[in-house]
Amino acid sequence: MSFLNFSSNIEKKKIIIFDILIYAISKIIPALIGLIFLTFFIRILGAVEFGRYSYLLSQFNLITAICFGWLNQSQIRYGNIENANQKKIIYKQYFILSLSISIPIILAFSFIKNFPSSNLILAFFVIFSISLFSFLKSIFQSVLMPKKVFLLTIVQSILAIGLPVIFINIYVLDANNLLFFVGLSFSISAIISYLINRNYFNIVYRSKEKSDLKKWLSFGIPISIWGSIGLLLIFLDRYFIIKYLDFNSLGIYSSLNELTTKAFSFLILPLTLAIHPRITKLWNDEKKKEALILINISIILIFIIVLLALFILVFYKESIFSLIKIIIPVLTKDYIDVMSILILTGVLWQLSLLAHKIIELKENTYMMIIFISFSVLINMIGNIYFLPKFGIIATAYTSLCSASSYCFFCLIYYLYHKRFIL
Repeated sequence: MSFLNFSSNIEKKKIIIFDILIYAISKIIPALIGLIFLTFFIRILGAVEFGRYSYLLSQFNLITAICFGWLNQSQIRYGNIENANQKKIIYKQYFILSLSISIPIILAFSFIKNFPSSNLILAFFVIFSISLFSFLKSIFQSVLMPKKVFLLTIVQSILAIGLPVIFINIYVLDANNLLFFVGLSFSISAIISYLINRNYFNIVYRSKEKSDLKKWLSFGIPISIWGSIGLLLIFLDRYFIIKYLDFNSLGIYSSLNELTTKAFSFLILPLTLAIHPRITKLWNDEKKKEALILINISIILIFIIVLLALFILVFYKESIFSLIKIIIPVLTKDYIDVMSILILTGVLWQLSLLAHKIIELKENTYMMIIFISFSVLINMIGNIYFLPKFGIIATAYTSLCSASSYCFFCLIYYLYHKRFIL
């Protein structure tokens, strides 16, 4: 019996390692394409126009998180429970509900921003495209299908850079046109993925139980609020840079932030993407101790990656900056410390995603909102008081402090509550 358990554990580890490799490839290739995207378009658009693109995209992502975040998170949390007859049950009306919520929010947003009608249509299109893409991705994640996540993200990444290049001689490429092509890449990849896998899906027009929607909303809304606040932090950085500096500074900061995120996130994201749905499934199957052991192992691995990142930044900071400067030639030496801080910030946020997992599993998601509210407070105080005095470096340090604050609270919560389960 013990031999069978031993063999079973080995098989589980092999599957997890395989999934991590698939997710790693699904992050590395888009990251490389993202580097090409950044290198190419910051040269064509310039720092100012790229800053406008980044600013608008951060707002569209924020609206998407507010309206659709609850659905995606609930899909990952409960999706493997709803699986039946090897077909994924999709509550179509849940997506329509989110879409209906997004309409007045986008209209209010466009009114506040005094958008022309063309920008309003663009906002609707990009937000819908990202939402559809994210929803399909969350379905594949919930039922542990990394290959489909891989294909979905690869197609989107290729289209994101390929479409603007194809039409560059037809359209004058500015922030709005680039946003349109990026939105088109999300919608096309989502539609292709759905058509290829349509026999796998079982679309449900009415939920089996009235309690399903209540369950999904009670779990998903706090998560959606949390995700929206997380994106609000990104938006606030950009808002304050525009307020106190200019679009040129925003373009440089945004490009550096995006580059460091894409270049270093694949060290951790493959692990978190592979581990998260498995932890959830173990918990749903009443294997809570196994779920926490998996969280423990993952946190230790990420701590090792944090130490590795610190080592690289201490001894190879200038070499890394020289490579980044090739991609973003407008960078000056003033941004070398900004680069290091942004890398550490990204790693800490990834660590937080595992540290707060127990809060999700215990469905005490309101605690995540409380913890991240401190991050928002730090962000606003840091940018308002220090950005005008010290420049971009203040925004970078503020981001690091925000991430550290959230990570600290989540780790304390995790260490306190896990002792009641293990």
